[in-house]
Amino acid sequence: MFDDRRFSDTYDLYRPTTSVDSGGVETIADPGTATSTDNPCLYVPRPGRMGASARGPDIDYDATMLVPGDADLCPEQRGQQPDVVLIDSRYYVVLAVWDAAGAGQYQRVPLRERI
Repeated sequence: MFDDRRFSDTYDLYRPTTSVDSGGVETIADPGTATSTDNPCLYVPRPGRMGASARGPDIDYDATMLVPGDADLCPEQRGQQPDVVLIDSRYYVVLAVWDAAGAGQYQRVPLRERI
């Protein structure tokens, strides 16, 4: 079991919103304020690479965070805007979300710094 006391850091979540105008054109906008704040995590600011496997594709990342198993994060997927998180004054795009412990205890989230 993953000890919740290990979540010594926090992140603010920015979830993009989609609106459709009267002509049917979709517009995606970043919110001006955080969708939720002070969410618990364990932040690891080291870059790395995850190789191809049966679980997914190659991913180059700038940092990783571990979050509780019930954290609501939307990763980068085709045709969908990913969540953005703010940690230590840096904005990161959520690349993927994996059940890291295998039992829903916590999730591993690779991040790419947003420039």
